[in-house]
Amino acid sequence: MFVFIQCFSLGDVGGGAKILRSVADVAPVSVASVCTGFGRGESLWEGREVFVPFRPALGRLDRTRFARLGGYVEPLWAWQFERKLEQQLQALGATDVHLLPHSWSDFAGAFRVAKRLRLRVHVSIHDDFGYTARGHPMLKKLEQVLGEVWRDAKTRFVISQEMGVEYCRRYGVCPFLVHSDGFTDRSRLEYKPPTDELRLYFMGMFNQSYVPNFRAVLTALESRMSKSQQAKPVRFTIRTHGFNPEVFPGKGIVECLPFASSDVVEREMRSQDFLYLPLPFEEEWQSLCKFSLSTKMVSYLGAGVPIIYHGPASSAAGQYLLRSDAAIQLNSNEPEAIVTTLDKALGHASALNRISENAQIAVRRDFDAVMLKHRFWDGVSA
Repeated sequence: MFVFIQCFSLGDVGGGAKILRSVADVAPVSVASVCTGFGRGESLWEGREVFVPFRPALGRLDRTRFARLGGYVEPLWAWQFERKLEQQLQALGATDVHLLPHSWSDFAGAFRVAKRLRLRVHVSIHDDFGYTARGHPMLKKLEQVLGEVWRDAKTRFVISQEMGVEYCRRYGVCPFLVHSDGFTDRSRLEYKPPTDELRLYFMGMFNQSYVPNFRAVLTALESRMSKSQQAKPVRFTIRTHGFNPEVFPGKGIVECLPFASSDVVEREMRSQDFLYLPLPFEEEWQSLCKFSLSTKMVSYLGAGVPIIYHGPASSAAGQYLLRSDAAIQLNSNEPEAIVTTLDKALGHASALNRISENAQIAVRRDFDAVMLKHRFWDGVSA
């Protein structure tokens, strides 16, 4: 039995759950999932999933910026977490465990249990642990354990080549496999540049670090419309949770919608003129940007609609899109620079068609779902 152990349910909305579902659903071996998150209830995943919280929920505190104080509770709860996890793994008949270090100490406890039970360990790194666990009171100790996991794991999966190279530098040179969300092939999109209306689209989790980007791009779009009567009217559809258009400029052009099914989102994306992909510029977020590739980028590439990448050129996403010539690059939060870049892009229909075609080539080359699923399970069984 191959058991995925992580702080979220495989039925959750986020990118990490989506990546793991892509290999756990219809797997070539028996699989189960252990969600270690606290305050969780019934599973939304169709497979076998149990809940073993790594610490108790702290009520309202967990929904505030003081949630990191829960890190002081984790050592007090560790013995109970490990005892219950060990019982569950024995009951499941586990032979292999897959760990996903993210924010908390659960992976460290799971690693200790796996060693006691002499189980094979596999690990995935989707985001830099130094970023996701920033502020954790045991961060230095947990990074030491992460180094041990990296060196001892039978298989190491990373979200990008940049992430693998960095973790080899930090924790020791070891072989790794790049693994992300997969794209299921569909008909190619024959992109048509905008005519009467300019339609932009953003979908997925709204990270608060995106706020400066959204302010800048909405300011630029509003300024562009006010300065030129010939400018096309703009509609910016934002399908997310937690975005309040009332506190942003240009709220008259924004349509804010809730999360929807993948079928709805895919259909909407393919009817747009541009897909907006922000990443923060501020130094405090560079560990987030430098090594990670979001599942949103894969979905955008697959849609075939030109991507407006709005973030630092040095990020893994920025570099990938630049190498593939698969996006319009906005590498500044200066509204005037944004307007200039957009005007230039809109004036070259052939370049937009080339970007659309390159995106569809890149996603089939690097993110084919069948290829990535084989890469994962072949790596595990090698």
